[in-house]
Amino acid sequence: MALTQRQESTISGKTQAEVTQKLREVTAEIGKGVFKEACKLTVGEWMDIWSTDYLVNVKPRTLESYCCQIAKHVIFDGTIW
Repeated sequence: MALTQRQESTISGKTQAEVTQKLREVTAEIGKGVFKEACKLTVGEWMDIWSTDYLVNVKPRTLESYCCQIAKHVIFDGTIW
């Protein structure tokens, strides 16, 4: 007999009906195998993922522009770019 590890999450909403609806949606997603639990990434970590995985088909000048804008307005310490 295999033991499974139980995970707990919190679902919140303004009304009980809203929470019930969200719970039904999450339960259905889990049943379909498409549910992804929210993770706690920093903006810098997400920018690394986004620039590596999502900017593969942009023109070089567009990539340069995005990197400059992110460095100027989002990442202030310069560790990402």
